[in-house]
Amino acid sequence: MWGWDPTPGIVSVWATPSGDATVWRRPGGGALLTEQERFRPWLLLASIDAVQASGARYHVVAHDPPADAVGMAVRELAGPGALRYLVSADRWAPLEQAICRGAS
Repeated sequence: MWGWDPTPGIVSVWATPSGDATVWRRPGGGALLTEQERFRPWLLLASIDAVQASGARYHVVAHDPPADAVGMAVRELAGPGALRYLVSADRWAPLEQAICRGAS
């Protein structure tokens, strides 16, 4: 796996709706390590209309909040892509509820 996280040797990740993740990795091809991590559940959206329509409270941020930050955050991404809003929360349930409530 590769991306913006420099963690070496990731083999697999199991994430829960509460923001807990188990990461299995084999750095340098050595022994298998298992680690517990926190993350912010997130979605990419074309617009934040559903979030706004839901009435959910959120913060507009310029950078990703830390994994232990509380509440919902919205960050507009740079570039020409259609999915230009990164919406994250401390747990999956409030994020899912805001999107579903706002979309209905």
